[in-house]
Amino acid sequence: MNRIYLCIAGILIMIYACSNNLETIGQDIVDNNNYIGTEDVQVLNTATFRLDSFPTSSGITLNSSGQLPVASDIIVGKYNEPHGGITTAVPCFQLSIPSAMETPSYNSALDSAVFCIRLGNGIWGDTIYSPTIQTFDIYRLKEVPEIIYDLGTNGYFYNVSPVNYDENARIGVLSFLPRREYINRAWARIDDELAQAMFYEMKFQSEHSYYENNYAFFQFFKGLALIPREENNCLIALNATDSLFMQFFYHDNGTARNIKFNVSRSEYMYNQYLTDRTNSPLASLNTQQDEIYLRDVNFALAQGLSGYLTKFTLPSPIGMTQYSTLLKVQLEVRVEYFFRNAISYPSQLYLYRINDKNDLLGQLQNSSSSSVTGVPEDMGGENERYYIFDLTEYYQNLIDEVNTVQQDVAIVLPGTTSSYDYVIVKEEPIVRFYYAKYK
Repeated sequence: MNRIYLCIAGILIMIYACSNNLETIGQDIVDNNNYIGTEDVQVLNTATFRLDSFPTSSGITLNSSGQLPVASDIIVGKYNEPHGGITTAVPCFQLSIPSAMETPSYNSALDSAVFCIRLGNGIWGDTIYSPTIQTFDIYRLKEVPEIIYDLGTNGYFYNVSPVNYDENARIGVLSFLPRREYINRAWARIDDELAQAMFYEMKFQSEHSYYENNYAFFQFFKGLALIPREENNCLIALNATDSLFMQFFYHDNGTARNIKFNVSRSEYMYNQYLTDRTNSPLASLNTQQDEIYLRDVNFALAQGLSGYLTKFTLPSPIGMTQYSTLLKVQLEVRVEYFFRNAISYPSQLYLYRINDKNDLLGQLQNSSSSSVTGVPEDMGGENERYYIFDLTEYYQNLIDEVNTVQQDVAIVLPGTTSSYDYVIVKEEPIVRFYYAKYK
């Protein structure tokens, strides 16, 4: 019997010793003055700034196959976001003639020419509870702006590149309800006069026809721009890979035929993003150096397309005493969260190093050259969500340095130039240090 009692007592001691309280590990068995502690340090100067310009085209660098890469999506539409203002997206793109274009016979007759679209990888706005018709005017470009070269190698268009469309050359009107099934069935009839003239040229090609090659066609048909109407309230990604096209339907000796002009010249595909901040709390952000502090407007914003970033200064490592070890460091960023929201929340966030002019210097990285990223975690509150960044390696490396400096960083969303996702930071982020002390 005594053995049974001794076994039970031993089990109870083991259970009690296995407490989940990290700060009291083993204290009830051996009082050795060892412990695991935490310290929360608030970051400094949380604020919002915006990028003056950023590339919105895929560039003209050839891929490994010697071909120009085709951007998968372009963004079109208009949305009024109460924190950041009204963002308008105007896409521009070039169509090309088919690689093996069939020449209609002299007896063929054009039935119609249409412009069609397909939904891409994102849509932002009310598409469920009270969706409204979105309408876009389709214009021909008068000219394409000059490509800006980066370090003499890559050529890009930027969000500030102009859209030079001919206001007298509207070729159609596109309307649809912002839902996948309606977007993918949407089409616009091309202006009959233009369509008949282009079809006539197909049938009776002269010696110097603009159908001779893509370069000649580009001189005639500079491209298209989709201009959103004032009442639009959605931003929509359109699939540009073989799903954005102009198609001619005709009869040739009683047989129905068609010719499709797809997007292929990706070096001339770009977006112009315009953000009107006039009536928003961020109205004073006129240059990339301007900042609005969280403490003044009760939020900070990071959002794609508009170019908003949230910046702050990471604190120096805590002053740990002798015989202590830094076990883990986490950056916690609390954001506003609503389950039913018209704007998507990103699945992860990046941290970029910045200088005193708010220039992006590159991603913050660990010693293994892996990027520091933040992932969302629900913290129990209905409207609360945190993004957690693991900064353990970053701070362990700093402790080994003699002179440590505070690092300015910015929260950057993945796909800043191709996604309208956002996070609204509601309070100053904190850095939580977990350390062990041995005495």
